[in-house]
Formats: sequence, structure tokens, C-alpha cells
Amino acid sequence: MKKLFTFIFLLSTIVLAACSSRSSSTTQEPIEMFMFGQDCKLFVFTDKESFELCSSSVSDLSTFLNSPYAKAIEKVIPVFLIDEEDKKVSASLTLYVRADNLTEKQRNELLKKFMFQEITETVKKKLQERYSISPQFNIYSITYEAEGVSRQYEHRNELLAKYKLAKPIMATVDRYYGSKIDTSYSDNSESVNPLVILTAPLWIPFSLLDCFNERNVFLDFCPFR
Repeated sequence: MKKLFTFIFLLSTIVLAACSSRSSSTTQEPIEMFMFGQDCKLFVFTDKESFELCSSSVSDLSTFLNSPYAKAIEKVIPVFLIDEEDKKVSASLTLYVRADNLTEKQRNELLKKFMFQEITETVKKKLQERYSISPQFNIYSITYEAEGVSRQYEHRNELLAKYKLAKPIMATVDRYYGSKIDTSYSDNSESVNPLVILTAPLWIPFSLLDCFNERNVFLDFCPFR
């Protein structure tokens, strides 16, 4: 019996130590700038950090944002999971597109070419509760995912001075301390400097980026509302 109590005590100690070594925090942080780069890379600057992300989804996202369907974006939800120990990042971007004014052919293209999905009634109710999106709307959605790292850039302030968004895009940022995020991203210390990417053709006009934000009756740069 004494050995059993000793075992239980040791097991409890291990569990408590493991729990105490893991903590997290969740904040809402503004994305102040982002740009597409070569080799399926995406550079994202928040007010606190700079992320370098990479995924085949980055190319898919760029293709969609440069298509006529981008004007139908109703809501965008970026989420970042950051391992503060090794600065690995797992990111996702969910787009909600209103398809009410699209033809049947255009809807089929959204579903088959761009791989959107029709959302369920349950999701529609959540969108109404959280973002005041009418459940009467015909909404399609897609989530793009990418992995990467948080890194410092020598020319960060210079880039922000030139290309900072007129209206930041709010993102949910979950930071984990003492835990690991499973990511296959390989950090390359010889990564391309964003300044080299500035001439890349995949740019999004700031007026289009304004469509990602909630409506503002006093200031709205989106040309599609």
C-alpha cells in the first residue's frame, strides 16, 4: 500500500509539473501589412511581430484575391498560433464569401475551382451572433493554412512606412509558452528579404483589403459595398 501511495504521489507530481509548464494567452492584434513573395511565401507584419509563412495555400489565396470573386468577401478571420519557445507559427485564414448575387456558373466555379464550401445553417447562426451576418445570405467559406516562423527584419519600419494598410486587419493570436506546435516548416536563415519581393506582381490594392474589415459608416474604403 505504501508503494501504491508513493506511485500515485509521483504521478500527480509529474502531471502537475507538466500542466504548470504549459500556458497560453489569446489576444486580438492588428495585421498592419502583408505581401506575397516567391516560392509560395507570405510575409505578415502585425503591430508586434513579423511572420514568414509558406504553403501551397498561399498561392491559392493569391489567385483567389486577384480574381473577380474577391469583391464578394463578406468576412475574413485570420488566426495565428505561436510557439514562444522556438517562434514557430501555424496560421489559418478563413474567408466568407457572399454568393447571393453570383450566377449558378460562378457559384460552381467557387466550389470546384477555388474549393469553397457552402456553410451549414448552424454556422450561419454563429456568423449572425458573432459578426451580424444575416442568415438569409448564401455564404460560402474556405480556410487557407500555412506554417512558418516569427522573425525580425532589419527593414521592418521602412516597409511599414511605405506599405502599411489604411485599416488594419484584426487577427486572433494564440501564444503558447512551454509547449510545442507541430509544424513541418523548415526555417531557412537565408530567407529572401521582403524588400526583394516588393516588385512581385501579386499585390492587393489597399481598397480591396478594406473589404476584409467590418463596415464602418464613417470610413469605408471598400469599392464593392
